[in-house]
Amino acid sequence: MLNRFNLLHLPSHGITAQLFYSSLPVLDSLKFRSQDTKTDLETHIRTLCEKPSRRFGEAITIFDALVKSGECELAHLAYKTMTQMDFSPNFLTLSALLDCFSRTQKPKLALGVVGLILKRGFTLNVFLSNVLLKGLCREGMVDEAFTFLEKMGERGTTPNVVTYNTLMMGLCNTEKVDKAMELLNKMLDGKCGVKPDTMSFNMLIHGLCKKGRLDKAVDLHQKMVMRGQISNLVTYNMMIEGCFKIRKVDKALRIHQQMLDSGLKPNAFTYSIMIDGLCKMRMLNAAEGLIYKLKAEGLKPSLFDYNTMLATLCKEHNLDRAMTLFQEMDNGDCKPDVVSFNTLINGTCNLGDLQAAKQLLIDMLQRGLDPDIVTYSILISSFSKLGQLDEATEVFENMIANGLSPDAVVCDSLLKGLSSKGETTKIISLLNQMAAKEVAVDEGMMSTILNCLFLDTNCSEIMKSLPSFSQETSEQMSISCHELLEKLKMQA
Repeated sequence: MLNRFNLLHLPSHGITAQLFYSSLPVLDSLKFRSQDTKTDLETHIRTLCEKPSRRFGEAITIFDALVKSGECELAHLAYKTMTQMDFSPNFLTLSALLDCFSRTQKPKLALGVVGLILKRGFTLNVFLSNVLLKGLCREGMVDEAFTFLEKMGERGTTPNVVTYNTLMMGLCNTEKVDKAMELLNKMLDGKCGVKPDTMSFNMLIHGLCKKGRLDKAVDLHQKMVMRGQISNLVTYNMMIEGCFKIRKVDKALRIHQQMLDSGLKPNAFTYSIMIDGLCKMRMLNAAEGLIYKLKAEGLKPSLFDYNTMLATLCKEHNLDRAMTLFQEMDNGDCKPDVVSFNTLINGTCNLGDLQAAKQLLIDMLQRGLDPDIVTYSILISSFSKLGQLDEATEVFENMIANGLSPDAVVCDSLLKGLSSKGETTKIISLLNQMAAKEVAVDEGMMSTILNCLFLDTNCSEIMKSLPSFSQETSEQMSISCHELLEKLKMQA
């Protein structure tokens, strides 16, 4: 049978897995996971495993390639088909399947593979146990992870520091920081048989900083230092970020100085954290100073750093400094992106300089950057507010022509502009376009629609022209747009 899996057919004299893995792009066609794909795969695996030739080696190579490419559903199908053809999986095959399910957010299937491994008499080592625990914790299944930990002990598998670090990660990610603290204390007291490492402390410091519990994080860091555990850049970066999170600039600077005193040199991420934090506090001179200090250290400011500065300067209506910084980006290695342009376009629009906004849009297009929904939303909103409806409508039509669907924000701005000019016909036309594009309508949008419509005295005739919107209901609404419009038609 000639099908797409003939592309995967390997010569009977063999080929190494390494060579096969280098040709993994061949598997791109499998990503669609259509029923035909599954049927073709199953047929091909059966053909390879049929008597008398039984080319299990080639079937395993396909299975391994599917695992390596993250195609776990197809890998599982290949595995099931092979076992139906009397293939007896070895430890490596089952381990690969377990790893695949754990990495691709399918922890329940991974638990099923654990059962198969144990059923066939294989031992689940600590490495594979940690792989499973990581998969469980990543999906928030922390209780199941602790249950598995207990069973590890019953099976004679000794947990290591990675095991406990993984569990602490799971606890912190599910906002059970106090439970994570209890686990760390057990490690410190020797009740787990494993001593915590730098990663253990960092995991909990990060969890505490995320919750805004900076004092506890600092206390834990002191305990870490007193025990002779080495702090690294990650430790300090997390605490500095935690300080800015609760707007403690002085404390952030003190911790930064402690980092320098310990002999650690800040990296680009350290600077990014501080630039972002200072910008949020509107301390623009200090943030800009860090940009130049970063360069003096031989590091390059990231696009995130520049865009953060641009956004803050524009919020402060300091457009001249923003344009200077933009030019600096353009002259250097960090070229502006769509976010950079959107920020400046928004800044110029807020100051009422729509001509400058238009020029920025032209510049953006000349560079080959495609405007996104944010770009169009800014321009449509600005033109609509200033009553320049022809320009707003033109931008709206360009957006549609470029394949972008309008969202509620865009439509709301345009509806308000049309309403201010009494353009009832255009309002109805826009509502029909919104219905055709299945624009999600929230409570605010409904208010705008009703305000637009009831400004017209010929309400009854208008209601007959209204489209039927999608019946999708926003979380903030107690009635869908479709239902409300239908009731209005009945009452008109």
